[in-house]
Amino acid sequence: MVCILYISKSRKKVNEYLLSLGYESFLPLKSEFKIWRNRQRKLIKSPLFPSYIFVLATRNDIFDINRIYGICYCVTCAGVPAVISGNDIMSLKIMQEMDVEILRNNEFSSGDKIRIIDGPLCGYEGILIEIKGKKKFGVSISCVNLTAVVDLNTSKMEKCDISNNFREVIIFK
Repeated sequence: MVCILYISKSRKKVNEYLLSLGYESFLPLKSEFKIWRNRQRKLIKSPLFPSYIFVLATRNDIFDINRIYGICYCVTCAGVPAVISGNDIMSLKIMQEMDVEILRNNEFSSGDKIRIIDGPLCGYEGILIEIKGKKKFGVSISCVNLTAVVDLNTSKMEKCDISNNFREVIIFK
């Protein structure tokens, strides 16, 4: 998948339009409580990675996607569209479906490479991150410096070497 940067507050329209054109897109959302001025608490869905949407596209599709209103440009690494593995996208989708708090962590520090051995994320690989003394499982998209982390019991993890045999995913920004 490729990562696309979209104009602020246009995430739903861009995602719906991409889906209507037949592209497979993914907009990772997290649920959080917002407190309004009248002290009312409301559960809302906000983007896990603000301004980013992930689209499964070929290099030829990128030019057409960049012309869509609301999309700024495709994120690139050294002039080439940033590619995200299908395994990372699937991990984000499963984390989104789990009933746990998902945090966004851009101050990513390299940790132990781990594999989940039990639960909904069983078989997925990622990075072990320690935040405020708690160990968390992280999915890192290094080419655009994005990381999503979820709190998991360390008994469900084992050390491993991360394989690079994943399906490619291009990123637009």
